[in-house]
Amino acid sequence: MNMRQDIRVECMRCLPANGGKSKGRTRRVMTWKTAVLHDIEVHSEEPPSDSGWRLVTDEADLTQVQESELKRNPHGRDRIFLDDHCRYCDRRLKVSGDTPESHLSSAHNIREEDETRLKQHLYVGLDLPMKGYPFAVKI
Repeated sequence: MNMRQDIRVECMRCLPANGGKSKGRTRRVMTWKTAVLHDIEVHSEEPPSDSGWRLVTDEADLTQVQESELKRNPHGRDRIFLDDHCRYCDRRLKVSGDTPESHLSSAHNIREEDETRLKQHLYVGLDLPMKGYPFAVKI
């Protein structure tokens, strides 16, 4: 994990010891962007807390988080096309179930080997949900 870009935080308010609803010793770990949404959705009615978040720095924990995230998306962050649209026919690839390669090849006779060039034929729609990969995981 590139710590500069991929920091993870743990929600301390979700821990059972702090009155949270997580079962057992489950820890809820997420990116800072997901943490903002989590705080709004889950903890907005609670009084503010100084100990609401903890930066995850332990290498073993970060490895476990990375493994859990990869289970949810085996292709990894750089290889997901969940909400890509085709620039030529506006087809939403997530809904159609097509991979970008197969759609561009079969529908438009475009064959790209290079992933950077492949992405030039796609765009991300503006009507996306705020939540996205990597999702919060429990460790």
